Amino acid sequence: MELNPRDYDIQELREAAGADPSHRELSSMTDVDPAAFESPEAQLAFNILSGDGPTSRPYLSGAPDGHLAELLVLQWLEYLVARTGVHGTLKTLDYYRDLGWIDEDAERQLRTYLSALDGPRSDPPGLTADDHRTSLCFVERLASLSGR
Repeated sequence: MELNPRDYDIQELREAAGADPSHRELSSMTDVDPAAFESPEAQLAFNILSGDGPTSRPYLSGAPDGHLAELLVLQWLEYLVARTGVHGTLKTLDYYRDLGWIDEDAERQLRTYLSALDGPRSDPPGLTADDHRTSLCFVERLASLSGR
């Protein structure tokens, strides 16, 4: 199955590649650190975009069953809550649904898990591009557990 880059938002592709959002165009690849492409997070993000991971949207349809999946969901939500609070995490899940990373069923299940977590109710500073890349890696891992 071939991937068509036109099916993806350019900002999403740039963020997944680790491009500096202040640069509209990279004049050369000399300002990109090659080590950035070797991190596990970058490899998982590239798997999604290269076809080795889920290739159709939503990437995650519902939350997979099982103990490992539940632990991974809780780890991801705790990560988001620590960075953006409970309210911010709710908004982030809505954003990921709008992007097509998760479907409505997955969002509903994630919100159920989130209701059991404690965290700041106010919004901390927010998420960075790295945080969104990490979230995309969690989505990839969860999607792989569901056999997709």
